[in-house]
Formats: sequence, C-alpha cells, structure tokens
Amino acid sequence: MAVAIYKDKRSAWSRQMITDFQNDICIFVSVVLEDKMPPPFQRLRLREMAEKRFFLDLSGVNVGKTRNAAHYVAWRASCFGNADDIDAGQEIAILSHTFRGAKLVFDYVEGWYYTRPEFRKQFKKKPIHAPDIWTAEFKNNSSIRVLPSNIVRLSEGLAGERWNVVIVDEITKFPPNIISSKIDTRVNRPHEKLSLLLGNSVPEKILQNHTIYLGNACWTFSPIYREILGNIVEKAKDKDSDYGFQSWNYTAIPKDWEKALGVDEKLTKKHHSEMSQAVFDMLVMGICQNSSEGYYPAELVIPLQTNDVKVELIGDEDGIYILGTDPAGTENKSDFSMCVWKIVGEMAHLVYGYRQRRVEISGNPNAMLELIYDVVQKFRIKLIVMDWGGGGGQLAGHLFQVPKELNMYPIVKMEDVRDGQHILCMFQIPSRGIKKLFGESIGGDDILINRSHTLFQSAIENKKIAFAGSVGEGRKEQEIIENIVNVINEIIAIDRKKDTDGNFSLTGKGQFKFFSKGRKDSAMSALYGFIGTLIYRKLYMEATEEEESNYYTRFGESDEETD
Repeated sequence: MAVAIYKDKRSAWSRQMITDFQNDICIFVSVVLEDKMPPPFQRLRLREMAEKRFFLDLSGVNVGKTRNAAHYVAWRASCFGNADDIDAGQEIAILSHTFRGAKLVFDYVEGWYYTRPEFRKQFKKKPIHAPDIWTAEFKNNSSIRVLPSNIVRLSEGLAGERWNVVIVDEITKFPPNIISSKIDTRVNRPHEKLSLLLGNSVPEKILQNHTIYLGNACWTFSPIYREILGNIVEKAKDKDSDYGFQSWNYTAIPKDWEKALGVDEKLTKKHHSEMSQAVFDMLVMGICQNSSEGYYPAELVIPLQTNDVKVELIGDEDGIYILGTDPAGTENKSDFSMCVWKIVGEMAHLVYGYRQRRVEISGNPNAMLELIYDVVQKFRIKLIVMDWGGGGGQLAGHLFQVPKELNMYPIVKMEDVRDGQHILCMFQIPSRGIKKLFGESIGGDDILINRSHTLFQSAIENKKIAFAGSVGEGRKEQEIIENIVNVINEIIAIDRKKDTDGNFSLTGKGQFKFFSKGRKDSAMSALYGFIGTLIYRKLYMEATEEEESNYYTRFGESDEETD
C-alpha cells in the first residue's frame, strides 16, 4: 500500500491521488502543475524520463525539453520520499554547461511554487538562491539542487555528492570523460528504503535512480556521441528496458500547442536561412548528422579538438604565438574576434579565442586596441595578421597608439618606417608578409582568399592543426573553450557559393566565392592566424642565415617603403 508522503493534514492529496501521481507522471503534471495534459509527444517523453534508468533527448528547439525536465524533478521531489525517514528522500541534481542554463529548469519549479498552491504545500521552505547553488527542500526529505557548472572540473567538486537523479542539460557540450568518470558515478544514492516503504504500489523501474541527458542533436563523429550518447541511442533502439532515446521537432506539436511552446514559422524560416542544412537539421529538426556539406567537412574538423591541447591564458615564455583578428566593421552588426595560434613543431595549436558581439570601430576603437595589446603582451605575439576590410584598415591606423597603462612599444606594420613592434601584417596583397608566403605576383584578392582557404583545408585534412579542448577550473578558461567551439562551428559553416543550377559561382578570375549563412568573424580570425603561422615559418623557421639577415634589414628602420 502506498504511504503518505508527509503527515501534514493540510495536504489536499489523498492516498489514492498520491499513488496515481507516483505511477503516472502525466497525471501529476496535469493535476498539480498545469491545467491540462501535456501534448502527446511530451507525454511519451515524460513517461520515459520517469521509467528509464538512462534517458537521452536530443530534440530541436521549442519542443518543451526544459519545461518537461522541470515537470520531472517537481514530480520526483514531491511524490517520493518520507517525512520520517531522511534516507527515503530523493536527492536531485541539475547540471548544465553553464549555471544559467541549469537555472532555467529551476525557474519553472520556482514559478510553480508561487502559482500552484497544492505544489507549494509540499515545500519545507521557500526556494533558496545562493550565489553558486540554488536549492528547493521538500517536507518529505527530498531536495532539488542546481549545481555550479564548474563543479565537475574541480578535483574535489563531486567527491561528496550522491544523487538519486541527475539532469544534465547541454550534454553535447560536456567532455565525455567528465560524464563517465565524474557525473555518472555520482548517481549512486540507495533507493531501497523508498522501495520498502512503497511496497509493490510503484514499479521498480520508477523508483530506481535515473540519469537524464538533454541537449541538441550533434555530429555522430563527435567524442561525446561516439563515447556516450551513441551507446544510449543504440541500446534504446534494441529495446533495452534501461535506456530511452527521443528526438522531436516543431512538426510534432499540435496546432493548439504551438503558441504555448513558442513555435514561430517566420523564426524557423529565419533559422533555415542563417544556418547550413546540417546545422539546421541538428538544432531545429533534432537529427544527428554524420557528414556536412561545407568546404571544411565537419567530420575532419571536429575531431581536431583534443584534450591534449590546453587553453592558455598567458603564453609560455619560449612559445611562438601568432594572432589572427577580424576587427569589427564600421556598422554595429559585426563581431570583433581574435584567435591565438601556437606553433608546436610541425603543428599549429589554437589555444585562445576571443569574441565580442556586435561592436563597431568608429564608436570605440580604444576598446579593441586595449584588447589587442593585452593579448600581444600576455602571449608575446610574434606576428599579427589582420583583415584589411571592414574596420581593419581603420584599426591599423590606431594601433600605433599604445594604451597609457601599458609599457610597450607601439604595434606597426612590418613594412612601416616608424619605430615599434613590426609585427602587423594586413591580409592584403601589398603586405610584405603576404608576398613572402604567396609570391610577388599573386594576382588579386580573390586568389589570395582562395589560396588561403586551400592551405587551411590542407592542414585540416593532414591533421597539422589542433584546437584546445582541455580547460582548467576557471570561468575564463571555460569562456575561451566556448569561443573555440564557436570558431569550429563557424569554420564548418563556410562553403562555396552556387548558382541556381547548382554549379559553383566563380569570380572573373575563375576563383570560388566563399560565404557563410551565419557569422564567420571568428572563423576568419582563425584563418588569418593560421596564415600567420605559415608566414612566420617562411620568414624565420625556413629561412637561411642570409635570408634572416635580409629580413632584419628589410623590416628595420632603413626600409623606406610604406603602404
């Protein structure tokens, strides 16, 4: 026979209601949290959340994943436990790639606390907001906690944690070793006491501990899919009773639910126009992809991010670092981005990425100057390759102005006659570094960009580059990893334009026209920086002693030529 969850006589829940709630999460949701049953596809999702030991949902946007996760934790916390036995209470943890992401689930629970009186009666006290952890405690000794995102990276962060349930949102952004070695091992809190109290009134598949992964569909060759998610998908397809997998998109939403779930046909079309087909299929349609159609195949690019390469905040004293940057333009719509490459033997490692959204140079050039000088100082940058277009030409004129608080020589072009650090190479044909790498008669800007893309693609195919995948415990390092992931995604989105017949569009000189449906500022910064590594090798690492001597003569004060 089912037991009462707690002995508070003010509760309006009868024993039969409690039993019904425990056995069917959808009844609980429709009676306690909402005023109607969820749509059919969400009922399927909720019941698998409630019954599968491991459940994975990689649905597209606007299909209620986060709200359903909140339904689940509210149900689990309020319907299972015992006021007289702390061991019967449920410990529920919510984790996400960011603390803000995890709080979204909790926001729903807290909203129901204020708007659903019968649900509020189950709480021991008002939900608590601490700086790095949010908590809801229930009268039946259960609790819901939003944990800080960096807890999984701290050496002792999860050592004392034991959960009955964990919700991991944005699962595809977690390194697979974190999932297998730190998170999964914490879902080990005994549930036998609860089983004993409830007897046979609730199936064991509901009472067992649960791990729930939520996220966007991803590339099937990504490490997280190969090592973690793919296994769940295959076992679910093989009807393993412990595993569940679902993926829905906006086409599954009944008409009468579209407004409530925020379905917007215009927004969907906008997404489609701004994304590659593969990215649209993943983010909107919830379909994992095994290949991409862009110039840089995702199946080659994504595996180049590795934990063997670490994010760097300050360069090694003897390291060789090259900066690529695509400055913001003169209109308030472009990103300012920087990428720092480290030359390591025959390899080039992307170890630092920075991105600032929607800035424009004419409004505040000093802000970009300070950021560039800061990176130059921290990494002892040997060479900067900067896009000439947009705001690059204007910013180059400002770089001679050193921020007052920095005791540094001004940054000037390699061919400049002024004193300073002659480390600036503009990505244009007149630049001496470009001529050194591509030859004096390269032909035109369209040829320059085509040959640059070819060199970058060749390095990717031959695995001559790597992207940092390992981070420490700091928030800044995590931000850099997110920026590097953005670089990778932007690179994958680059493609060659085609005409209405499906043929490649060419310039007057027979060159491809490159484009991206989305933003490409970070990808281009990475490209410029990579070209910078080749220029540096050509100038310094492959030069004879005579060429080196000529280099210092050419780029010294005796050089009279200017742009």
